[in-house]
Amino acid sequence: MNTALQQDHFALFGLTATFDLDTGDLYRRYRDLQRTLHPDRFAGASPQERRLSVQMAAQLNEAYSVLSQPLTRARYLLECRNHPPQSNPKDLDIGFLQEQILLREEWEDVRRAGDQTAIAEFQLDLKRRIEAEEAEFSRLASTVGGADADLELARQAFYRMQFYHRQLEDCQAWQPAAN
Repeated sequence: MNTALQQDHFALFGLTATFDLDTGDLYRRYRDLQRTLHPDRFAGASPQERRLSVQMAAQLNEAYSVLSQPLTRARYLLECRNHPPQSNPKDLDIGFLQEQILLREEWEDVRRAGDQTAIAEFQLDLKRRIEAEEAEFSRLASTVGGADADLELARQAFYRMQFYHRQLEDCQAWQPAAN
């Protein structure tokens, strides 16, 4: 058994460390590796090989979980490039923060009105904002070495992606009150 434990997530799948991934290809690679490493295939193996199989399957699942979603993939890339996002960033653009307040207020107005078309349009606008930030992040974080200035700007794009994702999740979780 190849002991690939502790490889970075991209290397585990034989991928280049980049934000732009073909998620269909990622899934195919995941399924192929899963078939190879699944603990059931090692039922008759030594205890050490069974334990290693369990560890590798867990690592594989974690890697797939991280790389399959744009937000977690962006976070992981920043961490790999020594620019990890802060849990409570203090250097956010004040204009962006004010925009977030206005977006929250707009959502409350749309939600209260209960207009399904307006709700759908609001969510579509958030999805477009997320796509724009993902494109910006990809552009800034595309260089493997990555200049510190570009990585800092990529981290700011990550924060914006994160805000928009939270807003979209809030919108999607909202259910109108039953009459």
